[in-house]
Amino acid sequence: MSGLFGVLSGNLEFNGAAVASRMRAAMSHRNWFVADAYSDESANIHLGRIGIGIFNPEPQPVFSEDGNVVVFMTGEFYQTNGIRRGLERKGVHFRNGSDIELALRLFQERPEQFVENIEGIFVLAVWDRLRQTFFLINDRFGIYPTYYAHFNGRLLFTPEAKGICCDGDFRKNIDWVALSEYMCFQHLLGEKTFFEGLRILPGASILKYSLKTDSLTIKPYWDFLHVAMPLDAVSFEEATEEAGRLLKDSVRKRTEGGYRLGVHLSGGLDSRTILGLIGRERQPVDTITYGMPGSRDVEYARKIASNARAHHHYFPFNDGKWVLDYATFHLELTEGFHSWIHAHGISTLNDVRRVIDVNLSGLGGAELNWEDEALYQPDDDAAFLHSM
Repeated sequence: MSGLFGVLSGNLEFNGAAVASRMRAAMSHRNWFVADAYSDESANIHLGRIGIGIFNPEPQPVFSEDGNVVVFMTGEFYQTNGIRRGLERKGVHFRNGSDIELALRLFQERPEQFVENIEGIFVLAVWDRLRQTFFLINDRFGIYPTYYAHFNGRLLFTPEAKGICCDGDFRKNIDWVALSEYMCFQHLLGEKTFFEGLRILPGASILKYSLKTDSLTIKPYWDFLHVAMPLDAVSFEEATEEAGRLLKDSVRKRTEGGYRLGVHLSGGLDSRTILGLIGRERQPVDTITYGMPGSRDVEYARKIASNARAHHHYFPFNDGKWVLDYATFHLELTEGFHSWIHAHGISTLNDVRRVIDVNLSGLGGAELNWEDEALYQPDDDAAFLHSM
């Protein structure tokens, strides 16, 4: 998984550099993966970025002019022209038009509030050398998974749980409540993972870690209460029209830039809706379908792609051999956090990456049964008992 990783410890006898090196090796799944690294040996700080090199391809980290602020980023920002102009009016000088430099300038302007008005999908890591303080910040929905563990006077974070386990001092004790919830819902709920003491950073979070005091705090910078919802003054027709406008605007934002766009197309509503909303200036796009020859998904996708004049790519599943071929790789990538039920496209990744950079996909809760009463139980014990 693309993301950021790091090891921070005030104990100079702890070999954080070795742990960070093992993290990088453990998460380099393919030869096209790229990685950047930074170390501040005097503070025992070791940070890095790993991924497939699509967004923010320039080398990282980015430094302030005096070298006291260090920034890593994965992902991208949206609709930033107004923010840039506002900073320029205040005398801020930009060296280039990258998102990561914008993050640097915003942090210099408002260190702990700068992210509140940023739209995008991202994770940011900021090391403030003067204050000996580290910040880990993600987007509103936590699209890039980021795992962290705070123990033995150190903080570790990675985009995959296996990165935390690269520290031999981390105790891999099973979180039985989390395991039972996964068996019930095919999802881990909240911040839990399969291990005690290993947590996933919630969306819209600012994690702040003081190296001097080994203290960690996490606070949200956004939630749905920030969205004005005058439901009593909006008719059903008006709500429907506004939902359509917002969806179209969301597709427009995510099709900006020079990326090669793709849609994994089936007979499903989300993929065909996204394809239909892509602006003419970005068409034709590539569509991808996989499945048994003659199945409804395959036939529907072929017809929809033809009507949209898309460049269509079909990968037949003539038997179930792909399951045996890719089961190990799926487990390596997802570490069991992602149900095998939704792993169909993994056998097409090598071919698909040759034609698209960005896969446009709908995000929703379709995998969960939202009518299951256990999902709304007030405590974990109830959910555990329900799943037995």
